[in-house]
Amino acid sequence: MIMGSETEYAILVKGASDARPDNSAAYLLLKKCPYPFFSRSHLYGWRRRDGDFQIEAERMARLLAGPEHLTAEDKEWFQEHFDLPLSQRSEALIGALGLLLENGSRFYVDMSHPEFSTAEVTNARDLILYEKAGEIIVEASRRKASAELGQEIKIYKNNSDGKGSSYACHENYLVPASLFREITRESMMSSEWYRQYYERNCRNGASSNRGSLAGIFAAFLITRQIFCGAGKIGVEREKSESCYLREQKFRHFTGRSERCGEYVESDIVDSVTSKTSNGVETEETPATPVDKDAYRFQISQRADFFTRLYSAETTRERGIINTRDRSYLNDFDFSRLHVIIGDSNMAEWSIFLKTGVTALILDWLSSGFAERLGHLAFKEPVKALREISFDLTCKKAVIKLANGTTVSALDVQKELLKAVKEYRGNNLTSVEADVIEKWSYALDALERDPSLLDDKLDWRIKKRIFERYLVKCGANWDNCGRKTIKTKKSGVAENLGCWLKQLDIEYHNINPDTGVYHVLQNQGAIKRIVSDEEISNAVGNPPTDTRAYIRGMAARHLKELITDMHWHILEIHGLGRVQLDPFDCTKGIVDVLLKKFK
Repeated sequence: MIMGSETEYAILVKGASDARPDNSAAYLLLKKCPYPFFSRSHLYGWRRRDGDFQIEAERMARLLAGPEHLTAEDKEWFQEHFDLPLSQRSEALIGALGLLLENGSRFYVDMSHPEFSTAEVTNARDLILYEKAGEIIVEASRRKASAELGQEIKIYKNNSDGKGSSYACHENYLVPASLFREITRESMMSSEWYRQYYERNCRNGASSNRGSLAGIFAAFLITRQIFCGAGKIGVEREKSESCYLREQKFRHFTGRSERCGEYVESDIVDSVTSKTSNGVETEETPATPVDKDAYRFQISQRADFFTRLYSAETTRERGIINTRDRSYLNDFDFSRLHVIIGDSNMAEWSIFLKTGVTALILDWLSSGFAERLGHLAFKEPVKALREISFDLTCKKAVIKLANGTTVSALDVQKELLKAVKEYRGNNLTSVEADVIEKWSYALDALERDPSLLDDKLDWRIKKRIFERYLVKCGANWDNCGRKTIKTKKSGVAENLGCWLKQLDIEYHNINPDTGVYHVLQNQGAIKRIVSDEEISNAVGNPPTDTRAYIRGMAARHLKELITDMHWHILEIHGLGRVQLDPFDCTKGIVDVLLKKFK
């Protein structure tokens, strides 16, 4: 199955005077990207309605060469079209158009935050490679942008600023259009046009008895967090979409966050007042008012931010099933299923299971053998999503089904695993077989000994770290907000709960020198699936079995001839525009074409 991911990164400019760092920081990341790319800003930028592109092409070229090359007429035009200081307009132009990289991925600015979309791949293992390659590309850009800005820019691959704002890691799967219609049908039946379409094309067809597929898929998405949740301290309520971490609100960020990596495997707590039985000295302030949910640990970072079963929105009023239909292909037999409910994962096991298992479930749903599990539809899906996120055992939360019976998250996943095994049998690729093996292993471990996953799944890795510090401090989740500790490095007393929240966010810091996840990985404390050499190869080279290959090769060899390029479009000077078929634009075909151009 063809798939890909889009990661929205959080950005923090240390020392910024405003709560929202200057938007130019995100744009500057792209301008300073050290890897080869193609951008439409190379040629013309914004297209005018009258089709006169040449004037703008020259104007954009002068802008990208530097503000000193602009004419008075240029400056007047940019003042009209960009509400930004002149010094920031080249960054804004590149950010808006994005970079199409030689590895087939896209790096761009969306809603003032950096975002990286992987190349299309055909399996979950390759998706790990290109998502991790994205981290390397964004980090390299961050270093160069920080040097130019003169302030440290920090980038986090997480999903929440802790103050009610969420940003996401979206997944995309190429599925039969009939399956897409079935999964999203209930949300669209209010449309008269769609009601007539359904009556005419589906009611008496092969899909007329498959109304339960949406309920099954929702149950899967709600319960899969037990192996792909990223873990989070605290409970939030949906407020707005923002990828800016506010330094003054995160007082536990300021000044010392860059040293978090040094604390991971060391004895970080020093005495403040009285010694506990563990020899660690802490101070408790019972009178301090603490929200009972402020330091509560949960499995998923995104569970707090969904309010309904269906929605086409991605930044507010989010739905567990997203109904957006934007396929980026010229084939009405297929649709792009946009999954927005997943967490941003650092652990390779979590990425692998999240995408690999979802692909298997979608294949099974399209087979016609899934209806018998229609009873898995949840009575209150949004409530179930949140209850499961707080059930750290994965089997105590009692979720009510639409038929009145009850199940746990683990029960649902085990039933789905059994159904997929029965359907696929031995008809599996090597990667799919590995997905099923690891899926089985994870569910068995969660049932019998969850500690076996403490080096594999993000939320389990975090839980192990946090609870180790709670034990050292003689604290627990209920009273950590009233405990004060002193670290060896700083000697400054601070709130234990706030310090743990700091550590929570620093886990997602993509800086390989200071990010907590990377420190653990370098210490050999994280179980991996792919190698650094494979990731390095994915940084500069596209996958060879999807249309990403032709985009990557065109960006590398035909940059001067390209007049337009997007996910599904390639326009070559003198040859016109072609739609890129997701199945056919692979290495064998493209290499023959490149020889002709050369």
